[in-house]
Amino acid sequence: MPQLNKVLTESDLASARAPAAMDLTPYLGIIDDITRQGGVGGVLTLALGESQRTEKRRLSLAAKQRGYHLTWRKSPVGELRFVLSPPGRPAPGGRRRRSTRG
Repeated sequence: MPQLNKVLTESDLASARAPAAMDLTPYLGIIDDITRQGGVGGVLTLALGESQRTEKRRLSLAAKQRGYHLTWRKSPVGELRFVLSPPGRPAPGGRRRRSTRG
C-alpha cells in the first residue's frame, strides 16, 4: 500500500510554478524591422554559443505572435534564412503547386 510522504498546501504549489514566459522582444524587433522595411524575410548570423534550434523556435514564436507564418530556407552553418507570409498565403519564393485538373 502506498504511503503519504507530504501533504501539499497552496503555497507549495504556488512556488513550484514555471517562470513567466520568455522575453521575445528582440525577436519581435527583428520581425518588425523586416516588415517596416517592406521585406519578406531575412538572414541572421548566430553568435558563438547560440543554438540554431533555440533561435529558430524563438523567431517562429515571435512571427506567430505578429500574425505571420515563418518558413525556413536552406542556409550555411551559423546562419538562419527565412521568409514571412500571412497565414493561408504561399511563402515568397516557394514553388508553385500544380493545379489539379479534373
